[in-house]
Amino acid sequence: MNDFIIIIDTREQDEYKFKSILTVRDKLNTGDYSLRGFENDITIERKSLGDFISSISHGRDRFKSELARMKDYKYKFIIVESCLDDMLQHIEINKGHKAKKVGHIKPACKSYINMHPNAIFQTIISIMLRYSVIFFFARDKKQAEEFTYSVLKKFYTLKRNNEI
Repeated sequence: MNDFIIIIDTREQDEYKFKSILTVRDKLNTGDYSLRGFENDITIERKSLGDFISSISHGRDRFKSELARMKDYKYKFIIVESCLDDMLQHIEINKGHKAKKVGHIKPACKSYINMHPNAIFQTIISIMLRYSVIFFFARDKKQAEEFTYSVLKKFYTLKRNNEI
């Protein structure tokens, strides 16, 4: 795999570290990760929990523009660095609409954006169906990084073998 090169978008902050894998920083049209030579075929957008919640609430118009740019990609992924269960189930709201930290997450869903967990769930489904985007909810950054690498590696292998 001499020409297996992961591209990390120049705007990506706190990027994933792929051990022993050649990476380059370059401007991508959309997404945070892709592969050299396949920049118009596959894109992976990484979102922290806070970034994702922000994207589907008050940053919705900007996020829709991003999704529209992804539409022409055959393979597109959104990786959220949070388990779906954490995002939807473990939300507690104190009086005065202040979020209370539960476990390792800061539940911002209802209090900061006034969005019910069911609305978040339906938004995810809507994005998947309208834009044909695959979501992956990772338990943490490390798992998200491993998933990103695995997707890119499998795509590269299948593409090189003319299987996709």
